[in-house]
Amino acid sequence: MVKARYDIHGRPQVDLSDNGLDQRLHKFRTKKKEFHSGRVFFSQDDRRNALRWLHRTFLVVWIHYMIDCLKAATNFPSRPAKSAFFTQATTNCYMGYNKKVRNNNDGATEVVRVAYATGTGGSTIGLDARKLRINPMPPPLWKLIDLVVDTVKKANKYWAELLAKYPPNAASTKLAHSYTDEKGKVQWKFTGSHCDTLYTADNVPYDNNSQEPNSLVMMVTFGDPKELWFKKHYNASNIVPNSEIRFNLTHGSIVVLDPRDEMWHESEHGRWKWQHSSNMTEERNITFSLMIRTCKAVATVTPAGNLANPTNTENRSKRFKKAARLMTTKWYKTQLDELESRMRDFFKRYDPK
Repeated sequence: MVKARYDIHGRPQVDLSDNGLDQRLHKFRTKKKEFHSGRVFFSQDDRRNALRWLHRTFLVVWIHYMIDCLKAATNFPSRPAKSAFFTQATTNCYMGYNKKVRNNNDGATEVVRVAYATGTGGSTIGLDARKLRINPMPPPLWKLIDLVVDTVKKANKYWAELLAKYPPNAASTKLAHSYTDEKGKVQWKFTGSHCDTLYTADNVPYDNNSQEPNSLVMMVTFGDPKELWFKKHYNASNIVPNSEIRFNLTHGSIVVLDPRDEMWHESEHGRWKWQHSSNMTEERNITFSLMIRTCKAVATVTPAGNLANPTNTENRSKRFKKAARLMTTKWYKTQLDELESRMRDFFKRYDPK
């Protein structure tokens, strides 16, 4: 169990110890003022409630929301489509607040829902738009969000100001686990280096950002330990040497991604920004990450959450059609049975009772 830390007023504090972060954090945050993200802890009472709401939220996510779906990497059009559950990238699931419920011209019910993924291009993480869902926010998640927001507001005045201006209205999840690929090799899922909000060289946010610029992302971990890495990048592949910062993500922990860390900064060696990635630490680990967000993008969906007007590029449609056989193979069925068995044990193990 993570031990909470408090100031003299009983407020949860940002974790600055070596236990939670790489030693470079002190240099980048305190001396150079170049890093603003941080980790906070629930109070003892809030932690008990938070673990209960986390467990209930992810039961809904796993049983009702998280379906397997073919995905085709948008940045690598020559690569074949694969199962979202059994490819190395973490499996994604999206939830959002309902802005409007209406009837379309045919009389069918449609929902306009806030969405971090909107069914266009890379924002779907390469998922087949015909199967992509933007799910409603379940009641346990709203209760959890209230606890997380209250904890983060108490930890940092600037974060409290951002949350007052941009209250959360959406969430996304990532599932990390191991599996055996078609060649018999054990693979570990990971999340590649990225930013949640993209800016021009002049730090003007791009119009197609799903997330509200200058808003927080609050990441809550459910399950086995995982690592979160921040690294300075000159560009997608060129990393600033000795700039890594590591967070140990533990069950029930909160990491706040500060929007200032995703903007460009000037230096004598060139313009840079922070990007983050994550990885598993043990082969049999299972970890859900919940990202609580404020989004400006919306998607029109059916009552079931499917996109009302799904479209794929011609290239991706061909790749999905070619890969459809994957779902009928013995290898796939064996992996799915094993994953479902591990997930049953996982939810029993992390049941707060």
